[in-house]
Amino acid sequence: MNSERRLHRCCPICEGDEPRPFWSKPSLQIVRCGNCALLYLENIAPQFASGQHYDSSDYHLWPDKLASDYSPVRFERELRIFREFCPGGEVLDVGCSTGAFLFQLQRRFPRTYSVTGVDVANAPLEAVQRARAAHVTVQRAVVAVTQEAIRVCGGRAFLKRYPLERYARDARAAALMRPWTQEIAMQQAWEAALGFDGQPGGAAGA
Repeated sequence: MNSERRLHRCCPICEGDEPRPFWSKPSLQIVRCGNCALLYLENIAPQFASGQHYDSSDYHLWPDKLASDYSPVRFERELRIFREFCPGGEVLDVGCSTGAFLFQLQRRFPRTYSVTGVDVANAPLEAVQRARAAHVTVQRAVVAVTQEAIRVCGGRAFLKRYPLERYARDARAAALMRPWTQEIAMQQAWEAALGFDGQPGGAAGA
């Protein structure tokens, strides 16, 4: 993309127009605001300014990207650095993409952080909402299936030599396991859908 098609913009925080060169490469120029010291892109393509790119992009949902983002070893370095500066508390991830960083943060350090993620790209946020709905549906379904199996089998289903009583216990326990208990998943879905995180469709508590 050539420079003629790029739009100049002021600092998105303080709206100052005192950009100071910070770092650049042929297709990217990052500046530091001379007023508030925020790092931002001074000149951007029109589709990024309007949001059109993020409405139509499916990059965030590529199978390879999702597999990489949610890999158990993903974000090990980032989490180690993050923990040095923020050992606990509330976390806001602006530009959370698929929410994988927040997911790994809660998975590795349960009950330590209260997290919220927001992103201008609609696709990953909608995918998170679908994942929450699927999570709750599966949790409810496994309980119903195991209960019906026990009803069909009768009293023998509770004998230790048969696996049904273990299946029923595990099905109930699954709804209480973090980072997404059934209640947490439902609450986060409601908050995101109603815009309680300050942005309709945002990934509150992703």
